[in-house]
Amino acid sequence: MLGTDGLHLLGRTLLVTTLIGSWAVPACNPAEIVNPTDGGTAAGGAPPYDAGNQDANPDAQGGHDPGLDAGTSAVLLGLSPNPAGAGGGAPTDADILEARLTTYAVGVRAVLVSRSWAGLDSEGLDSLIAEVAAYRGRDLAVVLNLLAVDRTTDHRPAAVAGLSWSSTETVAALQTTVDDLLAALADDLHALVFNRETDAYLTEHPDEASPLVDLMDTVILHAEAFADGEPRSGVGLSFVGMSPSAPYGQLLDLGQLAVWSYQPGLGAAEVPNDTSAAKDLDTMIELAGTKPIVLVATGAPTGDALGATPEGQQQFFASLFGALQARRSHFD
Repeated sequence: MLGTDGLHLLGRTLLVTTLIGSWAVPACNPAEIVNPTDGGTAAGGAPPYDAGNQDANPDAQGGHDPGLDAGTSAVLLGLSPNPAGAGGGAPTDADILEARLTTYAVGVRAVLVSRSWAGLDSEGLDSLIAEVAAYRGRDLAVVLNLLAVDRTTDHRPAAVAGLSWSSTETVAALQTTVDDLLAALADDLHALVFNRETDAYLTEHPDEASPLVDLMDTVILHAEAFADGEPRSGVGLSFVGMSPSAPYGQLLDLGQLAVWSYQPGLGAAEVPNDTSAAKDLDTMIELAGTKPIVLVATGAPTGDALGATPEGQQQFFASLFGALQARRSHFD
């Protein structure tokens, strides 16, 4: 699964795109979404990303399955709606509806649905069930991202806030949430991802690494036993190259999926000029071992102050899609 939080890869190689902030095009403007078949050469200060052949046309018809494309394996392309309100404020119901209708109109095939752990009370669960049902009713593959941690933010419910991640109360509370989710949605989910970029949280809270790893280990094993291994699960991490920390490696080992966000240059002062999607994907494959890889987010910088250009963004995605073409069998 690949996503821009940017872009998401699920399914029989599934691309789901979440477009946010200065890292991607506006979610409600499909005219600005880069089409990798356009090719293009980096210019005007764009970073010299490695070249690659374009991937299969995501709109092409293939076989008798609407999810099948030309190529060695199927590619599903999706866009996760992420609307913004007027002036950067909270989106209205109309903004949310427009974003969802836009994603349907451009032919999405998958979607990433994120929920904070603290937000999944009974009312929040009912809302999630309705949202997943709406997507499944349109034959979209759904990956659920359950956020106990969202980068540097702790999303524990008030009842266990301040307790150790591995305390009896915290473990029981998260297991109960997972039980409720799977009882309602197990048959409708393609994958269950815990957290987003968990390593970013542990960078700021290194003393919490061991208990958080223990919690994830216990809860993922519980989820696998509860639903007989389906949907498959993993812990969300950011891609940091070949030398991750010990806790990072422990989290990567959990579950049945290797889950990454891939956003080269995120947080850097300027657009990196040495990004190679092919090399980075090969590193992911080596780190993942036999696990299928899920890319829950990807993107290229868009800020003028960073030296980013539309041509550079286009070349990044063309290069990424080209690199994925020869590596499809490793991505789920």
